[in-house]
Amino acid sequence: MKLNECIDWGFKKLESLTPVALLLARVSVGVVFIGTGWGKLHNISGVTEYFQSLGIVYPHINAWMVAFTEFVGGLLLFVGLATRFVALALIGVMAVAIATAFWPDVQHLSDLLGLHGWTYSVVFFVLAVFGAGSLSIDKWISELYSKR
Repeated sequence: MKLNECIDWGFKKLESLTPVALLLARVSVGVVFIGTGWGKLHNISGVTEYFQSLGIVYPHINAWMVAFTEFVGGLLLFVGLATRFVALALIGVMAVAIATAFWPDVQHLSDLLGLHGWTYSVVFFVLAVFGAGSLSIDKWISELYSKR
């Protein structure tokens, strides 16, 4: 087998792992956001105070919205349901978190790229673009509707 054939074979094998890669991404960030959302839901007064200290408008409403989005969004990502929509919503949550809580500490591009919120946003972007993959409820629903 020639080198280019070996490379092509290797790339095809890696591409066949796309469903597993998307599953791992979904489950990993899903579990994290189930945990962060759960923590916020059980400490809404603390989250509200923190949001108030950051100058976020309507801190109590936004605390509930973020807690709910993180917790329910994490659950939905975990099972692969409404993945693209949830990923976009969580990108919004991360953008606000970066802009309000972390931006004062960002002096260089490497500071931004080193933030957990940035890394989560990149994973959410990948999920928004590629969807949940074939190992998800989204795929099952899609197949149900395509048979009709």
